[in-house]
Amino acid sequence: MSVVEKPYEINHVPPRLHRDFEGRVPPAKSGKTDREKENNFLSRALAAFAVHRLSGCGLDEAAASVVDGGGDAGIDAVYHTSTSNTLYVVQSKFIESGRGEPELGDVSKFRDGVDNLLRGIWTAFETNAAWVAILPRVKQYFDDASLRVRAILVYSGINTVSEARLHLFEALEARVNHGEEYFRFASYGLSSVHGWITGADEAAGVDKVELEVLKPGMVTEPFQTVYGQVRIADIAALYATHGAKLVAANIRRYKGLTEVNERIRETLQGEPANFFYLNNGLTAYCQKLDVARTDLANHEKKRVTAKGFSIVNGAQTLGTIHAADATSEGYVFLKIISLERCEDETTFARRITESTNFQNQIGARDFVSLDTQHERIALQLGMDGISYHYKEGDDIPESDATNFNLEDAATALVCLEGDSDCELCAMLLSNRKAVWSPDQVYPKEQPEQTLCQRLFRPE
Repeated sequence: MSVVEKPYEINHVPPRLHRDFEGRVPPAKSGKTDREKENNFLSRALAAFAVHRLSGCGLDEAAASVVDGGGDAGIDAVYHTSTSNTLYVVQSKFIESGRGEPELGDVSKFRDGVDNLLRGIWTAFETNAAWVAILPRVKQYFDDASLRVRAILVYSGINTVSEARLHLFEALEARVNHGEEYFRFASYGLSSVHGWITGADEAAGVDKVELEVLKPGMVTEPFQTVYGQVRIADIAALYATHGAKLVAANIRRYKGLTEVNERIRETLQGEPANFFYLNNGLTAYCQKLDVARTDLANHEKKRVTAKGFSIVNGAQTLGTIHAADATSEGYVFLKIISLERCEDETTFARRITESTNFQNQIGARDFVSLDTQHERIALQLGMDGISYHYKEGDDIPESDATNFNLEDAATALVCLEGDSDCELCAMLLSNRKAVWSPDQVYPKEQPEQTLCQRLFRPE
C-alpha cells in the first residue's frame, strides 16, 4: 500500500480534546499556520487530558496544570494530588498522523527537565512564567519524604515508545530510587489515549452496591469473600436500578426464556422457598468489599458495600428474576470476591469468570467474548454510533447498517483474510463452531494461537 492510512482511533482524539479543554486551555502562542496552531493546542490539551485521567482531578484543575511554553524545560504540565501525594510531570505530543512517537531530542529534553526537578535545580525553570507561579508549592512538595513523582510521556501515535527513549528514564530511575517507588516513568500512546476516551480503562460493573447477606460466611485470606443468602426481592431491586450493567463483565447477557430459564422461572413462581436449594446462585467480584463494623461478629447477617461490583456467573438467574418480576420472600445464594489484594486483578477476574461458568451450558463461542479485542472494537465503533454485539443476549437487534454481531464480524474477517486456499472460508461454511475453538492451531511462539485470535488481531 503506497499510502499509509491513519489509525482509526486518531479520529476521536481532537473532538474529545476540544470538547473538554476548548476555552480552558489557552492556545499556544507558537505556530504560524492554522494547522500548526491547532496541533499546538491539541498537544497542550493532551497534557491536561493525561493529568485528568491519571490523577482523577477535574477538567479545570487539569487545564490549570499546563506550563507549556518557552523555558518549560520540556515539561508541558505539572499537577500534584494530595490524595496519593503524587506529583505528575507530563510531556505531551499530538501527532496528527496517528503514527510514530515523540522525537528523541524532545524526550531527552523532558528527561533533563525531570532530572533538574528531582535534583532541586530550580533555576532551570525560572524563565517560564507558569513555572515561576508554582515553584514555591513544588518546593514544598519535595520537602515531604513520602512524595512520589511520576514522569508521563503521552502522545497520539499508535507506535509503542522505543527502547532508546525508555533507556533515558531507566537510568534516571536506577539513580534516584534505591529500591523504592519514589520515581517512575510511564508512556501512553494512542491506544491508551483512546482507552481514556472510550472508558476502556474503567472497570466493568456498578460503582457501588449495598446488600444485606443473611446467614453469612466470610473468608479473609488471601482474598476477602462474603457469601450467603440474599433476598430475591433485593436482587430484583438491584437489577431494576442498574440493569445489564450488573453483568457487563460476564461472558454473556440474559438470553430470554430459554428452556433452562423457563425452569428457573417455574421455581421462582411455584416454590420460591426452595429456590435457594434448587439454583446455583450468583457469583460476583468487586474492587473493594467493606463489611459494616457492627456486623463483623454478627453470624445472622452482614451488611456489605461492594465497589466496582460485577456479577460474573448467574446472568440467566439474574435476568429471570427480573423478567419474572420476582418479589417473593425466597432467597438466592450470592458469593462476592474482593480483588483488592490481587497482584494482577485483571487476570484473576478473568479466571473467576471462566471457572465459574464452566459448570454451565456454555459454548466455546461464549468464552470468545472474554478476549479484550472485542470490547476494544465495541468501544471504538460505539463512538461513531455503530453497535458491535459480541455477547449473546435477548435484547440484541437484527444486524443492519449500525448493528452487527460476533458471527457477522467473523464472517467478514474470514472473507478478508485472502488465503489462497480459502481454508477458513471452507471451515466457516462446513463447521462454524470450529472458528470459536480454544484449541491452539499455531506453534506457541506465534502471537495468534487460535483461529479467533488469528482473525481478531490487535491491529
